[in-house]
Amino acid sequence: MRSSVKMSSDHGVHRDVTSGPSEGARSGCGSPSRRSLPRDLAELTRKARTDGLQIQFIHRNIDYFIHEMDRASNRLSFAIVIAAIVIGSAVVVHAGIGPHAFGYPSLGLAGFVAAGILGIGLAVGILRSGRL
Repeated sequence: MRSSVKMSSDHGVHRDVTSGPSEGARSGCGSPSRRSLPRDLAELTRKARTDGLQIQFIHRNIDYFIHEMDRASNRLSFAIVIAAIVIGSAVVVHAGIGPHAFGYPSLGLAGFVAAGILGIGLAVGILRSGRL
């Protein structure tokens, strides 16, 4: 990246002051900016040592990214809760403990029904958003 500033002296003579690598420096030809590289590096390390070096990052569209990550993590955690309900219900049904309805433990059946309703709700929410 190059930037150029016109400076004038007392005699009205204009000269270009260029920051950044020149065409010659990028192409490998010798240039004054190439000779000043050790001095520039020394200045950078001096600023870094004295805590005078600052780097500024500009994040573009970070709000959209945060929103999408939040949505994805909410869906994932909701799916993990549903999976835990299914596994817990399967353990209760396999153990065969508690009151029975339709030949299966009532608590296990209630867990499967709750997990099914929550799973359908999650699937509908994902499909309504338009993105899988």
